[in-house]
Amino acid sequence: MLTLQVINADPEGVIAKLAKKHFDAKAPVTRILELDVQRRTTQTERDGQAAQLNKLAAQIGGLMKQGKKDEAEAIKAQVAAIKESNKACDDKLKDIEESYAESRVLRNLMSLLGPFKITPATALKIYQNFGPACVDILKKCPYDLCQISGFGFKRVDGIVRKTDNRLHSAERIKGAVLYTLEDARSKSGHLFLPSEDLVKETLLLLNAPISIPEQRVRAEEVQETLRQMILHGAVVAYKQYLYSPRVFGQEDDTARMIAERLVNISVAENIESALESVRESLGITLSQKQEQAVRTAFQHGLTIITGSPGTGKTTVLKAIIEVFKNLHPKGKFALMAPTGRASRRMAESTGVDEARTLHSA
Repeated sequence: MLTLQVINADPEGVIAKLAKKHFDAKAPVTRILELDVQRRTTQTERDGQAAQLNKLAAQIGGLMKQGKKDEAEAIKAQVAAIKESNKACDDKLKDIEESYAESRVLRNLMSLLGPFKITPATALKIYQNFGPACVDILKKCPYDLCQISGFGFKRVDGIVRKTDNRLHSAERIKGAVLYTLEDARSKSGHLFLPSEDLVKETLLLLNAPISIPEQRVRAEEVQETLRQMILHGAVVAYKQYLYSPRVFGQEDDTARMIAERLVNISVAENIESALESVRESLGITLSQKQEQAVRTAFQHGLTIITGSPGTGKTTVLKAIIEVFKNLHPKGKFALMAPTGRASRRMAESTGVDEARTLHSA
């Protein structure tokens, strides 16, 4: 067993031994040694304070017996200061203990995931996603790793099947289902998949490495696993559409916020004078639809403007910004986009100094 005593005795030997298991232990071992030095230093300081408090308590008792209350009170002030420092040491020891516990979990996590050759940064990412119970969670179902960026189903499945070749296990099917939903979201922008499509895509993923037809996973097995996942909240079903719980929650929150904006009727502003001024200052000619889009933005709490590339959406956005500035010289507005690249392009095309990503706004 890899204990603190073993690490302290031969840290380089521990690092070399774990390296043979594809586990880069240099960073976590160094961190553990640093924490141990901090712990011992703080504990020594804490013990010294305790001894000093005992000594001062004895002095106070002696002075009180001699009737020297003023001198005793002066020493009591020293005691209060030491107790405050004592409390700070206790807090520091608690922080060190929590940091050590986290380092121990990360060390165990990296050891468990040695075949994946993960870095300490990736281990921390996994820890932040699953929490302190991450080792137990992944021991029970390593396919949960598919939820982490960089751990595709094929990579996880290829390694897991070297030690556990249960091709029809519920854990394997569940991992493929969740990965298929996330893959559809990240690559194609789909927030959900119809049940039939999800089963079809999941089967393709599960059976890709299985060359013998008789050993392949059947549609009925995926459908039964899906039923259990829906029952236990691992997948959300709305009519025939299936979502991951996180994405369904995000869509639901978005729908609620849109509904609130639609319910709260905005007071329409008269923008004709400002719009004419903007047309002249920008030297642009707006089409009928573009003018309608600008007016609509000032009549409703939510406006969606769509169009193919080159149809004038950026021109409409610039007009909306300039009309707003004309109407509200001291007013504030924000430009936001889904990605950093899109926000930069938005800032460049509109001439506004700053645009931010949605998640940072």
